[in-house]
Amino acid sequence: MIDSFDHASSGLQIEHVTEAAFRKFARQHGSSPEIGPIGTYLDADHGDRVYGEPHLFAMFGCGDICAVACCNLVVHRLGEGHVCKLDSIIVHQSIRRGGLGATLVNKAFQEMMDDKRFDITSFFSYAVHPATVRLLRPFGFSEPPPTGAPLLSLKISDANREQLATELKVRFQDAEQKLKLQCIYCRKHDKRARPWCVHRKH
Repeated sequence: MIDSFDHASSGLQIEHVTEAAFRKFARQHGSSPEIGPIGTYLDADHGDRVYGEPHLFAMFGCGDICAVACCNLVVHRLGEGHVCKLDSIIVHQSIRRGGLGATLVNKAFQEMMDDKRFDITSFFSYAVHPATVRLLRPFGFSEPPPTGAPLLSLKISDANREQLATELKVRFQDAEQKLKLQCIYCRKHDKRARPWCVHRKH
């Protein structure tokens, strides 16, 4: 796990990060005009901290953290595999609405599924932010119910596990290639460049 990259590490990197790095980024950028503060597992009143195992991911661009995500891993109540909760996704306030959050979540889900120790049986999240529904819809998550807790979920079984793993891999590779191409254009000061990271935007 890391806290940061040197700026010499140009381009896109997605890595596991320390709790300290996650906490610092969340404090700086964990708010939204629509809902105010964005809750994370670090909040004092967050129950998942008692029994969940947090896995912290970050997207770096030229050494700077651009987005973070937390997946909380919980043993299935029947003892069969694990349930993975997307606890939070936070993108730097100056570069939102560019698809970075979806790309980071895609990579996080892919890694969680690829790790055979976990045997993920479902993903879920609470749609406290309208963007969460839009972000998770392409992954096949259920729509939030009209009343009650705004729970989104995606069940995983032997019937759809391989297909979902392939879709996550292909979707991430496509997004990764597009971001890395922009990195190449940006470093060359090409007029086609559309800088996406914090370092290049400032």
